[in-house]
Amino acid sequence: MNPTTTTTAPQRGVLASFATIRALTNIFVGSVALMFAMTATADFPAETGTSPLGIAIDAEGNVYTANFGSDNVSKITPDGTPSILAATGDGTRPVAIAIDAAGNVYTANYIRNNVTKITRDGTPSILAETGTNPVAIAIDAEGNVYTANFGSDNVSKITPDGTSFILAELGTDTGPSGIAIDATGNVYTANSDSRNVSKITPDGTSFILAELGTDTRPLGIAIDAAGNIYTANYASDNVSKITPDGTSFILAELGTDTLPEGIAIDATGNVYTANSDSNNVSKITPDGTPSILGTTGDAPVAIALDAAGNVYTANVDSKNVSKILAPVPAAATPVPVGPIWLLGMMAALLSLVAVTKLRKA
Repeated sequence: MNPTTTTTAPQRGVLASFATIRALTNIFVGSVALMFAMTATADFPAETGTSPLGIAIDAEGNVYTANFGSDNVSKITPDGTPSILAATGDGTRPVAIAIDAAGNVYTANYIRNNVTKITRDGTPSILAETGTNPVAIAIDAEGNVYTANFGSDNVSKITPDGTSFILAELGTDTGPSGIAIDATGNVYTANSDSRNVSKITPDGTSFILAELGTDTRPLGIAIDAAGNIYTANYASDNVSKITPDGTSFILAELGTDTLPEGIAIDATGNVYTANSDSNNVSKITPDGTPSILGTTGDAPVAIALDAAGNVYTANVDSKNVSKILAPVPAAATPVPVGPIWLLGMMAALLSLVAVTKLRKA
């Protein structure tokens, strides 16, 4: 008998039983959901090609890596299933990777001095030539591709139709190693040889935005929603923050021999670094407080975040991708009270008791 349709009011004990059942059912469902979520990441770390140096994530949560040693790109589905999306060409040595709004994948090819474009169905083609030894790549809102060319100390710009030109010269021995673009189309490079950051306006005007210090050697660069610039400083084991007006300071120290290379920022302004020597990820809050978020595979050199806040690293020595789950808000965390089979038995028993009491009522 359904207690919501009977003309006899259920007794307090019955109501309590149903309240307990609902609570246990919620716990049971929450526990199953938690188990499913854990199972969904069981295939991480996911294997890649040889020496993955770059990493990017598309809007659907697929992860891609630029595999320097095997001249190809790996695709890893959200459940951790890996495959080779496409080859980039013999001897290309892709080192960095980016994805446009349509889901096309682009790699900066260090040896061949060009960019490969791979369509969603896995068809590769050479999009355009670049400067010498491109090591970083980024795409603006209009689909233009930019590369930081370490060997020629400049930045290339490639339009969607494949027209390539040098956007700006950065100066002798700058060694641009990272690249990022802000919301208004300004381009920034982390210059590992000259230990500073260059800013290039949309018309190609280049200047030094900020000096970082002689012992820094910045490799990775990222920009937050407010236009602040962050660099992962490989040689000094720390992160610099540069305000839009060019004021630079050390945001956080990461610890001796961390050797941060990749850097990323989440929607709330937390900064994450891939620490290639300590095999972990650091998280830095907006106020500059650092902590170790989690461990990774061997030698994480690149890092990316998905829409849910999960963190992924490309691990060059272990040839795989690590996933670190985003923290679950405390209010949403299920509270298992025992094995799932036991919860099921308890819920069934209480249901039987409740139904018996209803019949007697």
